[in-house]
Amino acid sequence: MFKIFKRRKIIIDIINEKLGGFLFKLFSFILVVFLARILTHEEFGMYNLLISLSIIISYFASFGIPIATIKYVSNPENDREKIFGFFLKLTLIFGGISLLLFTILSEKISEQILKDRELYIYIIFSAIISYVISIYNTLRSSFIAMKSFNIYRNVLILEGALKMIIIPLSMLFMLNGALLGFFLSYIIVTIISLLIIKKEYGWKLSLSYSFRRKGLYRYLAFLNLSTAARSIYAWIDSIIIAYLLDVKSLSYYRVAQSFIGALVSLTGLQTVFSPRFSIWSIDEIKRRLPLIFILNLIIVLPIVFVLNVFGKIVIIFIYGEKYINSYELLKPFSFLLILNSFSYFTTIFNMKGKSEYTSIVTISMSICNIIFDIILIKLYGLIGAVYATILAWIISLIVASIIFIKKF
Repeated sequence: MFKIFKRRKIIIDIINEKLGGFLFKLFSFILVVFLARILTHEEFGMYNLLISLSIIISYFASFGIPIATIKYVSNPENDREKIFGFFLKLTLIFGGISLLLFTILSEKISEQILKDRELYIYIIFSAIISYVISIYNTLRSSFIAMKSFNIYRNVLILEGALKMIIIPLSMLFMLNGALLGFFLSYIIVTIISLLIIKKEYGWKLSLSYSFRRKGLYRYLAFLNLSTAARSIYAWIDSIIIAYLLDVKSLSYYRVAQSFIGALVSLTGLQTVFSPRFSIWSIDEIKRRLPLIFILNLIIVLPIVFVLNVFGKIVIIFIYGEKYINSYELLKPFSFLLILNSFSYFTTIFNMKGKSEYTSIVTISMSICNIIFDIILIKLYGLIGAVYATILAWIISLIVASIIFIKKF
């Protein structure tokens, strides 16, 4: 049954990707625990809110380019150097436009999200962070496209290690220091990634390169819609919780969400198979997809069991007694691990140039999540945000599977 996984290259790639992801998440866990213990509930909540905002902006600014890079650069018949140079140029342009826009609107955004117009400088700094992250994401996507998962592993480890080292060293200035350390970490890993690309692939990375492909900008436009919708889905909870409840509640939620998010990333196989989906035929994908589902379930089911039985011990051990309330969120959140075992459809859509289908799925997911958040948080409080996330994910899977069956 698992003959698909007997190919040595696939096994090595999975090991490298998961090892890099595991160590990255381990470093992130250590950092989150440190910050949760050092900062007050309000400061920790504010830190997560601003980082959430930075990541949302970076997804908007990237215009779906990292995914497009994987699709086009993974094909050995294309001129990889020129295509990547072109996508890097687009990243710089779109990121610059986004930075300018958020700088202009910073005071209004600060008034609405941070509830204090005078804190607009945090919005500007979040936009600057997002610009660097968007560049880094495009650079990192080249390692996936080239199936250089050994390099991808090392870069992920470096990213996590830099944040774990630099942010605590910047904590003399508490919240401001944590944000500055986050920014410096991404500056360094971005520069190193650029140097690795030039050394490993010999690419000149000239910004004068151009790349023309029929439907490219339509593809990118839908990728941007879907990527933006997915980022909104992933991070809008933080903003809604802070608005409807308070930043202390947000800190409980983020502890549980970040824990499950780490496990989702570690147990999913989407990254390894994305460049392969780009090359495989639809018939081959259909034949192999059930086996991928089964393997993913075998990985996650024991983890779900452990979380439901020993989750309270895990929360207390890692985060301390003051985050014991996060345990009640962790139990239902663990169901996302099972749902993620079937979440390969949008990856296939993107790799087959059908980003419009991904847009339909992710936009419906985001809209449902926002609606469910508003309704369920008001009805059930903080745990309502977890129920909203699960319901939105289920709906997105149903929509994606219907599209896959009907269109492929």
